[in-house]
Amino acid sequence: MGKEKLRKQPSGRLIESLKMERMRNILTHRYPYPHEHSRHFIIAVFACWLFFISSDNLQNLIMKLDKNFKWWSMYACLIGFFYFFSSPFIRKTIKPNYSNFNRWYIAWIFLAALYHLPSFQSMGLDLRMNLSLFLTIFISSLIFLMVFHIIFLGLWYLGLVSRMAEKKPEILTIIQNCAVISIACCVFYSHCGNRTVSRDKSIDRRTASWIVFSLWTKHDDNTLISRLLRMHKFKEQICSSWFAPVGSASDYPLLSKWAIYGELSSNGSGSSNEISPVYSLWATFMGLYIANYVVERSTGWALTHPLTISEYEKLKKQLKPDFEDMVPWYSGTSTDLFKTVFDLMISVTLFVGRFDMRMMQAAMNKTPDEANSHDLLYDHLDGKDELWFDFIADTGDGGNSTYSVARLLAQPSLVIKSDDSRITFPRGQLLLIGGDLAYPNPSSFSYERRFFCSFEYALQPPAWYKPEHIALEKPELPLGVSELRRYRGPQCFMIPGNHDWFDGLNTFIRYICHKSWLGGWFLPQKKSYFALKLPNGWWVFGLDQALHGDIDVYQFKFFAELCQQKVGETDSIIIITHEPNWLLDWYWGDSTGTNVAYLIREYLRGRCKLRMAGDLHHYMRHSCIESKEPVHVQHLLVNGCGGAFLHPTHVFENFRVFYGNKYETKSTYPSYTDSSKCDSFRILHEDSWAGRINGFFSAMWNAIFEILERSYVSLGGVVTLLMVSFFFVPTKLSRRRRVLLGFLHAAAHLTSAVLLMLLMELAIEICIRNHLLATSGYHTLYEWYRKVESEHFPDPTGLRTRLEHWTFGLYPACIKYLMSAFDIPEVMAVTRSTICRKGIESLPRGGAIIYYVCVFLYFWVLSTPVVSLVFGSYLYLCINWFHIHFDEAFSSLRIANYKAFTRFHIKKNGDLEVFTLAVDKVPKDWMLDPDWDMEPKQPFQMSYTRKFPSKWRAASGLDPINAVRIVDRFVIPRTPSSPRTPSSPKTPGGSVR
Repeated sequence: MGKEKLRKQPSGRLIESLKMERMRNILTHRYPYPHEHSRHFIIAVFACWLFFISSDNLQNLIMKLDKNFKWWSMYACLIGFFYFFSSPFIRKTIKPNYSNFNRWYIAWIFLAALYHLPSFQSMGLDLRMNLSLFLTIFISSLIFLMVFHIIFLGLWYLGLVSRMAEKKPEILTIIQNCAVISIACCVFYSHCGNRTVSRDKSIDRRTASWIVFSLWTKHDDNTLISRLLRMHKFKEQICSSWFAPVGSASDYPLLSKWAIYGELSSNGSGSSNEISPVYSLWATFMGLYIANYVVERSTGWALTHPLTISEYEKLKKQLKPDFEDMVPWYSGTSTDLFKTVFDLMISVTLFVGRFDMRMMQAAMNKTPDEANSHDLLYDHLDGKDELWFDFIADTGDGGNSTYSVARLLAQPSLVIKSDDSRITFPRGQLLLIGGDLAYPNPSSFSYERRFFCSFEYALQPPAWYKPEHIALEKPELPLGVSELRRYRGPQCFMIPGNHDWFDGLNTFIRYICHKSWLGGWFLPQKKSYFALKLPNGWWVFGLDQALHGDIDVYQFKFFAELCQQKVGETDSIIIITHEPNWLLDWYWGDSTGTNVAYLIREYLRGRCKLRMAGDLHHYMRHSCIESKEPVHVQHLLVNGCGGAFLHPTHVFENFRVFYGNKYETKSTYPSYTDSSKCDSFRILHEDSWAGRINGFFSAMWNAIFEILERSYVSLGGVVTLLMVSFFFVPTKLSRRRRVLLGFLHAAAHLTSAVLLMLLMELAIEICIRNHLLATSGYHTLYEWYRKVESEHFPDPTGLRTRLEHWTFGLYPACIKYLMSAFDIPEVMAVTRSTICRKGIESLPRGGAIIYYVCVFLYFWVLSTPVVSLVFGSYLYLCINWFHIHFDEAFSSLRIANYKAFTRFHIKKNGDLEVFTLAVDKVPKDWMLDPDWDMEPKQPFQMSYTRKFPSKWRAASGLDPINAVRIVDRFVIPRTPSSPRTPSSPKTPGGSVR
């Protein structure tokens, strides 16, 4: 028997179980290559730049600080503003994708504005030269490396180069390396220049070292100026010895026509036969890159750096979970949100009333008698004496919050202190999820990364399970388990929410109905709705409301027949829906879910003890206290704290009546007080001259009237803004209030826009009057660079002329228009001066478009924080004064805290204990749990049998296991057995839709 198990056990697991060290397969594993990560090179370049800056310009900076105070103040404002704008994207290198766009966009227009200011020139640092030289070297390096990689890959495919290292170069890596090389060359040129040292006057290394030592010991005084002077002379020796040219062009006849020549050091002008130090440095970097790349790709980095299993596992332990951030609901550049809007439009058009997947599921039911269908009815838990089970909803948003809840659900037991006593909660044998499994749309990425990933970290799936596996016949029980009733591990059932329906339930069916495991939770479920028969007369009905907010006729038929044939007169039923219709109908003054209401009233007839839902991301419980009519539902419970952003509770504070009965709020999480709290902000005011203030606001007022009187396009935009603002206000308010709120909201945006445009115009005018802008034409940076280039980079062999001829003029044209992209303020200033002199009619259509685009680029950055402030203030006032826009206001906050789940206990006497366990603060940083790591793991051991099932624990602060607390607790007693005459419900025609 032992030999048979040994044969069945995979060889890899056998080796790992015996703790044997083996070498990783170096022929198939794709190793990271050092040249792809140029962090050390960047650090070295930055250190050299700091040294050169301190040696050259610190003295000038200290001496001229008073004269340039206004410009340095402007630098500080620019840097502070741009950091404020881009601060949400700091340390976001890969995800979300739109952060990369914002970071590069901000860096682009920031540099375009920065190099026009004059104070850097007073320090001896000309940003124009650095920027133009960087662009030139960057384009040259990019073209050179692209040609090299094309040739190398051609040789690789032909088999002339070893295929041991299979990884192909990435374009982003090539761009990064080109940028680092270009920065290094610019730093060298800025502080060492382009002057060559003739051979007869060259200084050998021994002489240079002696001069450096003598300079370092010559001055005895310890003043700051003397130190700076010695550092400056030391820097000159570094430039003349360490960065000396490699020789003259005559030494390299094959490259003499392609070399760039430098200035002669003796007189500082004219040309020489010496190769430019900048070119020498660039060629050295290119040569090192190519040599490193060829050697690594030909011989393989893995040959000299193999990893053992223990080293590889040790490296893995240093990693952290790569959780997804919460969905940025108000990001205009998030592709996921555009896809969500598109899917929603298609779903509403196609699936609402035209094609319903629930109808397809009913048609595919294998059993004609739906009440006895094993695809919909599960009674395998009925035979237990007692049962613990859990409920959560709205899970897959932020990875930190979702994993925090999943970690609590996965623990074998939770010990929580309550009222001077300690209560032990065993792990739930059943997990119920109330919809909205992943946000913002149901896709493979969102389900895997935002939903499955967190639960798999909390409780791992079986070792033999493959994520790509498709379950043909469910339930696919583990080896050795003959039937579902004998399985002892945790199980999971779930219903879809509105976000899961955006693609017509396609992803939900693939990942839930055709998969067998959610982490370590077994998935017996086959359809999107179900009925569970639990011990001691308790039932759970999981309803699928789709996008209608109601169940369909086929679903109604199944549950109605189940109530008539299976559910006893004294049984108790828990109904799970995604939307809490009782709260939303009260809030919007609507009436939805008529089929669900008819099912509860006419078929359940008082047997519905509890109705649960998610959708609203908070916890609220209402209980019936007065009943003029029969009590159809005793308790109403909302718990959408499974991982999504927080919703407020205080906007539903006045809910009182449902189904004609009076209800009272028994518990809320967070509390009404905590929900209504919001950090206040202050607006800083700066005093100025009264005349200038009056002139400024009068100009702004005149600009508004100019828009309304003459500019038809702007007037159309204002009217559109008013209409959007009006229709954006919820219909919950009266029309008069909607008009007033919409007008004030639009007026705030219009005033802010005009104010920002005037500020931008004033800034441009100030720069023009100080001769910082509009000093020449549109291509001032390029023309200036060509002049400096001819002076400092001689071209005796006519290399530039040949390149221009061979590239059909693309060589100078690409550089010219690339530099103009960094000269946007100059384009704006020159065009504005033309408009002021001749009027806007004098501009050609293309020139006007370019001007508007340039203005928009800066106006976008200026307006983003201001529009966010206006919109945020609007939401703040609405949520606190009018109790509207609760979804919009709190989705923008993306609050990951206040997470909770509800744990139920069916006792032996039939009573149902209900506990809601919550964590106030969700950890943001995780580390490998040492208990999980040290616990022995057998190859085929089920994860639910482990003492420490979750992989990660909080790296700082309280772990959710130690911070969890009870926020609500109540008991629903079992219905006493008493003779009752059954009455058949009436089903009048047309009552079920």
